[in-house]
Amino acid sequence: MGERVSFLSRICTENERPCSKAPSMSNLPLDVIHKIVEKVEPIERLSVRKVCRNFRAIVDNKDPGIKRVVLNIHHSQFQIHSHCTVNYNDRNERFKGVNGLKMAETDLSVVMKNSKLQLEVLEFQGYDRIQKKETFMNWFKEMSDSKNLYKVKRIDFSINLPTFAATIFPLLQPGFLEEICIYCSGNPDYVDQLFEMEQWKRAKSIFIDSYGEKHFPIENLFHLTHFFIDTAYLSVADAVKIRDILLKSTVFESGIITSRNIFSVGVVRVFNPNFIARRPFRVDYDNGSHFSLLYDHISIKIEKKK
Repeated sequence: MGERVSFLSRICTENERPCSKAPSMSNLPLDVIHKIVEKVEPIERLSVRKVCRNFRAIVDNKDPGIKRVVLNIHHSQFQIHSHCTVNYNDRNERFKGVNGLKMAETDLSVVMKNSKLQLEVLEFQGYDRIQKKETFMNWFKEMSDSKNLYKVKRIDFSINLPTFAATIFPLLQPGFLEEICIYCSGNPDYVDQLFEMEQWKRAKSIFIDSYGEKHFPIENLFHLTHFFIDTAYLSVADAVKIRDILLKSTVFESGIITSRNIFSVGVVRVFNPNFIARRPFRVDYDNGSHFSLLYDHISIKIEKKK
């Protein structure tokens, strides 16, 4: 059985013919080529650019129009065969003597190297062996250009490989990156390497599904507008930092902290010294700005009132 490649940035059409067989296309006026390219769906341009040199130059000089790229490193999609089936929506094309992974890599490279590309979401998913994830990680790094950092608004990691995020982060343009979502399966090493990077420091929103059994250094959230973090525990000292630093931030709007362990009553008493344990607990806190805090023993939600 051949490899089945389901890949966002790959689409096959009948237009993939050598330029020598279609000389008339090479002689089209440039304004006509521009109009043709504008009417073609973004994903189809990967094929249109192969018609001839003029098409390729015009396609490569335009924003690809692709807003989301999902890279799924999975066993059934990462094998090496001499033929493959490429799927796109309800269409599919069978290629013999062609390696599907190489085709996907080539098309992804075309999209990602376009200097006008601005992605809403770049997502990495990986459920295969570490060796294959490392191979892909290194290839993605080699494909990048240090002079042209990727413009990505939101990055999603679902790959439990501690070095993966730390390798990909430096390839993203700080300041343009606003949202970071990390599903690290309780591996704190995955996150710790990111704290000193400009991409982390200039982000606006961060989601971390699980920091494992290690205490999360809460001060690494204080520059954010929104956050969600699951950590081993929240200490009274952390609550004091939240009260005295985070709640004075001009950009902070909301945050949720959860834990597998019950928070100390002392955490809530930082905000309300008269708190008597009960569930759930809500308090309005005013330090010049108005905040609402909701506490239910294993989570605390802080939201700025508008």
